[in-house]
Amino acid sequence: MIRVTRERRLLSAGRQALTMTVLAALALAGSPGCSPDDDGDPASTGPAITFWTTEGYQPEEVEVLKALARNFQRQNGTRVHIEFLTWDEISSKYLAALAAGRPPNIGQHGPDLAVRFGQEGAVMPADEVVAAIGRERFYTEFLDHACLYDGHVWSVPWFIEVRCLLIRSDWLVEAGLLPPTTWEEWLKACQAMTRDTNGDGRVDRYGFGLYGRDPLGQTWVGMAAQNGGGLFGEDGSITVDAPENIAALQWFCDLYLKHRVTPSGTKSATWLDANAYYKRGLVGSLITNGYIINELRKEAPEVLANSKYVPMPAPRPGGDSRSYLGGSHLMLFRDAPHADRAAEFIKFLLEGENYLRFLKASSGGALPVLRDVSQDAFFQDDPNLRTLVGQISGAVRHAHRGPPNPAVGAAEGEGVFGAVVQEVLSGRKTAGEALRDARRRTEKIFARQRGSGG
Repeated sequence: MIRVTRERRLLSAGRQALTMTVLAALALAGSPGCSPDDDGDPASTGPAITFWTTEGYQPEEVEVLKALARNFQRQNGTRVHIEFLTWDEISSKYLAALAAGRPPNIGQHGPDLAVRFGQEGAVMPADEVVAAIGRERFYTEFLDHACLYDGHVWSVPWFIEVRCLLIRSDWLVEAGLLPPTTWEEWLKACQAMTRDTNGDGRVDRYGFGLYGRDPLGQTWVGMAAQNGGGLFGEDGSITVDAPENIAALQWFCDLYLKHRVTPSGTKSATWLDANAYYKRGLVGSLITNGYIINELRKEAPEVLANSKYVPMPAPRPGGDSRSYLGGSHLMLFRDAPHADRAAEFIKFLLEGENYLRFLKASSGGALPVLRDVSQDAFFQDDPNLRTLVGQISGAVRHAHRGPPNPAVGAAEGEGVFGAVVQEVLSGRKTAGEALRDARRRTEKIFARQRGSGG
């Protein structure tokens, strides 16, 4: 077990002095959108643990998690209280709970926050849980490159989320084109799919659903990785304004600025808008994960029948097909009781049919963190899911393969890498100017993190 001093276990008093009272009040009062669920035996007198998750957006996942909690209680005598939170609120809820000294037993988030909390002593190392599941079973990309820091794994990978190019196969046939494998072919396809379909002189169908309001910037960052760039070097150096990054960002934004193959509302569009455009047949391709499959199945089955996931097109023939590596980890909070039972519940979630049941409920949105599970027929027999799983190898976080850094998540969380898309699309800055300013912001965040001991 790692030895952590009392000073490191406490969240930095300097950073929280002004907000401690407010955060504590939030923790005590709860938060709108927070929905605790407990489907166990109300008469149970056994121990209880609390699990905070953001997997409340899809009803199928909610029902599976509730059922798994009930099964765990029957098998282990431990009751599981699940709180379904939104991504907008969960980070502040964690801070509030830590300030009040009442964190959950288990919490979901990306690995960057887990590394940060680990360095602050808020969460426990998860090495033993990972070892019990089988360290060699995990994708290295989402373990060593995501949450291994200072000699310890600070969270347990739960599921992976990658992005591929979702494209209208019927529109490609209509244009006499094959699925694109390079940026040039993708642009050609977008231009062919952008049309005035009713002859009124105005374009009413576009090739790509680009959204300008991308708070994290993960779409263009994945393209920067493909182009040989990266936000950070393997030694942790800041390379945000590398020439390869500038070229990737400019090419991405030129889909709107120069080629006009994205809708007129691109600058203010969110990912929800882009998904809606695709479901309505307004755009012919998206860079997206598998979560939209359930939406298309329910809302636009005819669109789903004519859609195909293809690997991310490479910048040039023979180049790398890479995606941003997203997904979620599970953290074990240090000051919560029943740590051993919480660890058992995490192992239970990633066990055999339990894990497959959850993954199947997401219909491809949540991909397995365990290599052997990715070979299950559910993923291999479906061409779209097979493509998504295949995109995991070579996927990278923040466009680099170096060790995680607590400051990286802070920079992403403050919107540094997402702001550049809006700045370029609006014409306020060139790609070079935007990324040079982003580098300066990143350097300040890193300096602040070093100064606070993070």
